[in-house]
Amino acid sequence: MASRAEARFGLGRYAEARDVIARASMRPEPWHLQTFVEQLGTLARLREPKPLSNPDIHAVFEALLAGASQAVRSAVAGKVGLALSGGGFRASFYHLGVLARLAELDALRHIEVLSCVSGGSIVGASYWLALRARMLEPKPMQREDYVRIVRDVIERFEKAVATNLHEAIQPSKVHAVWRLLRNNKGVLNPEDAAAQLQKHFYGPLMSDRPSLYMHELHFTPADHDPALAGPGDFHPTRHNWVRAHKVPALVLNATTVNTAHAWQFTTTWMGESPGRFTKRRTAFRGSSGRVTNPTRAGKSSLPAPSPRPRACQASSLLCSSKVRIQGLTCSSSTAACTTIRAPFRCWP
Repeated sequence: MASRAEARFGLGRYAEARDVIARASMRPEPWHLQTFVEQLGTLARLREPKPLSNPDIHAVFEALLAGASQAVRSAVAGKVGLALSGGGFRASFYHLGVLARLAELDALRHIEVLSCVSGGSIVGASYWLALRARMLEPKPMQREDYVRIVRDVIERFEKAVATNLHEAIQPSKVHAVWRLLRNNKGVLNPEDAAAQLQKHFYGPLMSDRPSLYMHELHFTPADHDPALAGPGDFHPTRHNWVRAHKVPALVLNATTVNTAHAWQFTTTWMGESPGRFTKRRTAFRGSSGRVTNPTRAGKSSLPAPSPRPRACQASSLLCSSKVRIQGLTCSSSTAACTTIRAPFRCWP
């Protein structure tokens, strides 16, 4: 069925391709169906200047995926990502304006990856948490939901930055001297900063629990349909392509101070970007590796973690037992990791 329908689709005979699909007696496996849809999307881009405006192409996808015709956009446009750069609260407010405009254009529902750094991470994490809370509700998502979500994030953000965060984090002179005498890494206590971020920015956006670690952020949207997407737990890589409202992957970017390599925190792993795992770079520049769930490492395409992962080489600023976005328990004096707080889910 796939070969015959694809041949006719590639020749622009969309009605014939639709009839071939309609006559098929068996529904392909989800992975096969996804591959087939992606191939049709590639052909659509090659044949039509504006494939998303062609009703015949939509009819083919509707015949293939009844009830999930929105998959045509994913197949034709591919994955859509949004990057929020750093620059302190000045950058944060700029990103809030970008999110507001994208919400008005109904474009946020297409975002599959949300990559953030520094000031952009505070905004990105805040928006992601608010979106997560909304997607846990059974009511269908609409454009107005994204507008409301961003408006709420903006209001909460304005209230948070109006508080005196500097005074809450800045230690007294006596405390600063005491930390130096105890050979603590730095004058500022990263746990104090984490507590303030949790209190003013993240905590109010968590509907189900007052506090969540990164590995606990995984969730299944209320509108997830296993009959359409296939059996098994919700998996964004496998299931986002059939969703009209994507579940974006949250990526928080940082830097490993002792190697100057990029370091990423996600809900499923932490470590260097997958692109760094080459023999040449590892041999000549060093690599800190990645940390995933040891119990499921064999089922993931990611490198298997060691019992004492080299993530311990990260800066001591990243090793705070109470920083909710880290997932590591570290010794404050040596910055040596002692354990992973809890198993991580493995989403490739």
